[in-house]
Amino acid sequence: MARTPIPGRGTRFFKYGRHSSDQQNPKSAQDQLAECDRIIEQNGWVDCGGFADEGKSGRSSHKRPGFNEMIARAVAGEVGGIVVEDASRLMR
Repeated sequence: MARTPIPGRGTRFFKYGRHSSDQQNPKSAQDQLAECDRIIEQNGWVDCGGFADEGKSGRSSHKRPGFNEMIARAVAGEVGGIVVEDASRLMR
């Protein structure tokens, strides 16, 4: 399996956090965004803003306004990628 190269310094990123319930990931969306801040800074990337959805399931993108706005803006070319604390925050 080929490895995906790590984006270079200065690459622009959005960050995303999602918290669905107290019974799953104990970190709030804001805690997750703080972890994304650390990752962005550590890699020398550019933070272009964060998006969050609290109390939302990851099974669907419906009713997740933060996620939908982020994806639309990323597809429009505003950033080179999206940072999440864990891939399950995007979709289950």
